Amino acid sequence: MRFSGLIVCRCAWSGLWLSCREPVLSLCRSAKPWAVEVFGSLEHAQAWLQAPLPVLGNRCPLDVVAEPGGSAELLATLGRIEHGVFS
Repeated sequence: MRFSGLIVCRCAWSGLWLSCREPVLSLCRSAKPWAVEVFGSLEHAQAWLQAPLPVLGNRCPLDVVAEPGGSAELLATLGRIEHGVFS
């Protein structure tokens, strides 16, 4: 569904309803396989995406990705976790 340039959809792998712009949906699709690989399972990746994280100012990754510059912040955080950097 589209409302004023926003897209409202249900994320197939998190089950959450999101309202966002096209780039956010694109990022969610591309980050999913990486998050599953990093966390070892879809369930762990979903839990991480929905949990408030201190490294993100106690915001959850799904909220951060919808903010300006949030996609870079999310991908950087995921990269640090993948490389064993405490995040």
